[in-house]
Amino acid sequence: MSEKLLLSKLKSVGNPLVLLKMMNEIRIFVKSHQIDFPKNEDKSIYIQIDDVFYQVEQNRIENHKAVSEGNYIFMSEAALLKVKKIMSLDSTVSLSEVIISLRKARNIKQYKLLLEAVNDDFKTNISMVNLVEIAIKSTKK
Repeated sequence: MSEKLLLSKLKSVGNPLVLLKMMNEIRIFVKSHQIDFPKNEDKSIYIQIDDVFYQVEQNRIENHKAVSEGNYIFMSEAALLKVKKIMSLDSTVSLSEVIISLRKARNIKQYKLLLEAVNDDFKTNISMVNLVEIAIKSTKK
């Protein structure tokens, strides 16, 4: 895809420079929080919040048993509570509702606050490229 075509597509969702800067900062964030957790060919994403495991299944998040390999994201409950507060959500809402609210967020500049909120308690073995690829494939289902 040419740069002109890419920029024209990005204009429809917001200022292209802001979006590109945001994507780069998120890429750097994800890269700086990499861990050596065993991967497999499974395209599912597993999320661990303290001692509770979830699996991202198409457009929903379901409880899951503990995993020993796969596309893995860890975040503490304390960090999740900070995200809920930033998003003005009740502290009792489910992880699925948090993800839905993040998708609907109108002010994308809020992403820096969200990254700061989870910075100390976020780990993943997923690269930004794989994360985008999995997200695109899961939204097409």
